[in-house]
Amino acid sequence: MYVGYRYDPISLRSKVYKTVDNVEDNMADSEQLVKSMITISNESTIAQEYQEDKYVSPYLLREGVIYDLLPAGTYVNPKEIALGPTYSKGKAIDDFQQGIDYIVEMIPNWENSGQTMMKISFKTPKGSKTLSWKPQGRSYLRLYYVIHNPYINIIDRGTVHQNTVAFVNTSKETKWNPNFNLEDKEKKIVAPKTGKIKEPYFSKYYGRSME
Repeated sequence: MYVGYRYDPISLRSKVYKTVDNVEDNMADSEQLVKSMITISNESTIAQEYQEDKYVSPYLLREGVIYDLLPAGTYVNPKEIALGPTYSKGKAIDDFQQGIDYIVEMIPNWENSGQTMMKISFKTPKGSKTLSWKPQGRSYLRLYYVIHNPYINIIDRGTVHQNTVAFVNTSKETKWNPNFNLEDKEKKIVAPKTGKIKEPYFSKYYGRSME
């Protein structure tokens, strides 16, 4: 009798993408409310029988920076931001604490673009469950927030906007497979998905991940 073995190397897929739940009209403040979500995900092909801490540890999301270059004329209220490992019905569950686990910065006129850069720097608190290994085999976080789009801005710019999202992994312990990094830029290697696409009402955006 012969016993055969097959070697299947583990593959890693790191993703950043943005979705929108819905768009509501806030007549009292003359603006539209765009309920948005950014998902950061590290997905691997580790077999279920090996999905234990000692094996999945290199793929856990530990710390990093999320960037969202908000469309011109719009704004986000930091009090409406939630960051956590899961998401349900417009609210993150097991939220991290703002000001402790993550810091929110709004940088106006980012690099003379006329747009505000929303910067979220986070560090996963101890004991936080960012795992969803069975059956997906992934570690992920979700950022929930509301983009306010004043009616006067809609008159000036319409409802079709460019929105660029990016994630920078800052943990030396975490393996992250970005689709863009500075070394590639220096070597003039073109990144596969820039995230710069235009769709009505921010309907869906695929972000750029960076190391």
